Amino acid sequence: MSKILIRNTNILDFSKDVENVRNVDIFIDENKIKLISKNIKEPPNERIKVVNGKNKLTFPGLINCHTHIPMVLMRGYADDLPLNIWLNKKIFPVERRLDPESIYMGTLLGLAELIRTGCTTFVDMYFFMEEVASAVKIAGLRCILSYGIIGINGKKGLIDSENFFNNFNNYANGRVKVYLGPHAPYTCSLEYLKEVATLSKKLNTGVHIHLNETKSEIEELTKEFGKPPILKVAETGLMDGKTVAAHCVHLTQEEIEILKEKNVLVAHNPSSNVKLASGIAPVQDMLNKGIKVSIGTDGAASNNSLNMWHEMRLASFLSKVSTLDATSLPAREILKMATSVPGNYLWDGAIGEIKEGSLADLILIDISKTNLTPAFSLESNLTYATYGNEVDTVIVDGKIIMENNKILSFDEELIRKEARKQAERITGKKVFLNE
Repeated sequence: MSKILIRNTNILDFSKDVENVRNVDIFIDENKIKLISKNIKEPPNERIKVVNGKNKLTFPGLINCHTHIPMVLMRGYADDLPLNIWLNKKIFPVERRLDPESIYMGTLLGLAELIRTGCTTFVDMYFFMEEVASAVKIAGLRCILSYGIIGINGKKGLIDSENFFNNFNNYANGRVKVYLGPHAPYTCSLEYLKEVATLSKKLNTGVHIHLNETKSEIEELTKEFGKPPILKVAETGLMDGKTVAAHCVHLTQEEIEILKEKNVLVAHNPSSNVKLASGIAPVQDMLNKGIKVSIGTDGAASNNSLNMWHEMRLASFLSKVSTLDATSLPAREILKMATSVPGNYLWDGAIGEIKEGSLADLILIDISKTNLTPAFSLESNLTYATYGNEVDTVIVDGKIIMENNKILSFDEELIRKEARKQAERITGKKVFLNE
């Protein structure tokens, strides 16, 4: 492991009620932040990588709490369609053509996008997850991976998930964790969810599931169950451990109470929910009840982007307009939803904050950029004015994986080339290329 000294950088200290910017040096030893102070002296007789932090804000790496990373291969393939048609007529047929090679290349393409926009950890559910884990090992990111399973998989889905857990939990020097991934209560029966719950307890691991995404889904399940779906899912025991619940767009007050009682981490996906006309999640209501809410992009087939800065801005704006309250989801709250809130929940506080002893998952943002000028408030500029291309350097687990806007851990140009080939193969459509 390397030693890194970030000199003359700026950090945001969220411990104060008012915005507090500190100018410091940060010393990284092995994979952790060892010291945060002014004018840190370099230890003698040691090889240290010195990073110039002038005009940079060093910030915790962003945490994307709901993705299907390989779906970048379907970016722009099926747009402007309602969810049921988009999923059943367009996406499912293409997914049947996926294979390990396409998943691997698609994952690396998606990881390049995450790295370039400052995301260092993601929570993913999909297929061929061994290939996703292998790509993560190469790229250098941190993640929680789940095999997406549905009821018709039967015992095979459970066996595959357990095998994946046994082989890949704490993989890549501990950067990969494995959860169980039952797709949703409309693709997994309640009895099947009970089996997943039993397995999660046996493995002592968490669950990643889609809940309450569309009104039609909820109406059908409520009619079948005789009560709102989240109430029935809770009865299966599925939410007794750590649970990441994606979407939660339409909720009854009873369901909100259950999410709080079960200490669920909700993954809010504003762009996907808006683009597929699913609705606007009642984030402020959930926060008022003390529910932990994080942010996700969903897959690039339904969002078209894996850019967390876009999601952060949109999440705040949607909350303001849906509540008719301009104070709803202020900048600082949004920044925490993308960093410390999921960091504390998913990684026991070892990521998501810049503090001594934390894992060194950091990004350096060029705050001298035109779109970030003037800087009356860095919190405001980060939330409302950042595009993602201001991210200059990315450090994960104490290793620099992007420096001066160049990804160091793999050949990005080669991956783009190979990913285009895979995209054409699985969709049967030509992609535009002007070379």
